[in-house]
Amino acid sequence: MRCAVIGSVAAIGFSPIAAALTAVVYRFPVFMTGYLSGLGAVWPAMFSAVFYLVLGGFVVIGGLGSAAGIAAERLCPERAVPYTLGAAFIIALLGALSLALLEYVIGAW
Repeated sequence: MRCAVIGSVAAIGFSPIAAALTAVVYRFPVFMTGYLSGLGAVWPAMFSAVFYLVLGGFVVIGGLGSAAGIAAERLCPERAVPYTLGAAFIIALLGALSLALLEYVIGAW
């Protein structure tokens, strides 16, 4: 159960970092602005990620991080925390990439 909480909190905490990384490498949808990329987009992407988390993304990201923590704890109890943190970062990165690529799925927004 401990890794479920760690996974949930870590995935939510890693989300702004993953958004900044996505903005530097590719692009990220910044709230009320559009897509931004490059080093100048780091802070707007981080604030937008927090905004998207507040709008309800924390449920999805936190739930997936919690599920990853439970899976890590059951599959490898002696190394569960490092695996949970790694999975939480991957979940946060996939969430940021899904926002960056959402235009290709639903069209311009």
